[in-house]
Amino acid sequence: MNSSDMLVLNGTLLTMDSRGTQFKNGAVAIEGEKIVALGSADDFSSWNASRIIDARGGIIMPGLVNAHTHAAMTCFRGLADDLPLMTWLNDYIFPAEAKLDYEKVYCGTLLACAEMILSGTTCFCDMYLFEDAVACAAKHAGMRAVVGEVLYDFPSPNYGPIEQGFAFTEVLIEKWGIPLHDDRKLFELLILEGAQAGLSWLTILKKRHNYRKAFNNFDPEIIAKFDSAIIEKLLSNKGIIRNRLKIEAAIQNAGAFLNIQRKFGSFDVYIRQFTGGKPIKNAWKNQNEIPSKTKESMAMSVDLKKRGFKFAGPVICYAFMQATGMVNDHTVDCFRYQEIYEYSK
Repeated sequence: MNSSDMLVLNGTLLTMDSRGTQFKNGAVAIEGEKIVALGSADDFSSWNASRIIDARGGIIMPGLVNAHTHAAMTCFRGLADDLPLMTWLNDYIFPAEAKLDYEKVYCGTLLACAEMILSGTTCFCDMYLFEDAVACAAKHAGMRAVVGEVLYDFPSPNYGPIEQGFAFTEVLIEKWGIPLHDDRKLFELLILEGAQAGLSWLTILKKRHNYRKAFNNFDPEIIAKFDSAIIEKLLSNKGIIRNRLKIEAAIQNAGAFLNIQRKFGSFDVYIRQFTGGKPIKNAWKNQNEIPSKTKESMAMSVDLKKRGFKFAGPVICYAFMQATGMVNDHTVDCFRYQEIYEYSK
């Protein structure tokens, strides 16, 4: 006897195959995230399933794709939308967008996701502001999304000048992307995670371009030689976090980083030992399950501190592990979850 996690029965089934095959009394069997069988409902009379949905009177079809959205703009619905386009944009929308923040974009996107799901849309392509918030909202709603931050030639309410916009998109890719193995980039993220301590990631993100300038593009060979005169100069640099302890820690960490490279051949080889040489594939069902630290990040923290690193606590280490793909903390319903797993094999 066949079985599946879910059976959807008795609806008009649109297969979307090359022949446009339809079943007036159709059924679909789903196992995990995959459709394992489809056809006439009569063919599934002997199947067992943990959950059965009676779709009588409805349509069973693949989810629609919205290929062009600015999802969070649901917040602006009805705002002077009877005016000519450029008047509407210049006099109403642009001033309203200047007041947007992460929370507003997140909430507006959640509303858009609810509306799209009701319409049968299960995937959307979004290009707007605070795209990290859009990605998180889509993840929360259980939708698939392709997101991309808009880069303006004028200051954005998210990242400021366009130079910082490029830095933001890099982090967006790193956060939602694939495992990172380049030593220089690993060092950069380790320093930035330490600078973030007690602050929001967005605060650091907006200053990333300035950090690269101030810290010689995160070259550990140069940073390890910073002297007291350079430290004082950095303390007067408004483009970075002017915290003496964090600045001095970055310099000390550069020296410790170089020592690890000399001993292990690369920092990447050293750091991957804490996850057994391959990414940890978790299976979280929602974001509330994701921990702030784990036994692996605690072991990493202890060893880094033993080797002279500062601002390398277990919470910072776990954030670093997430950002570099050492752990796959995408929830199981996120489209990136399996993609990153496949890439890491």
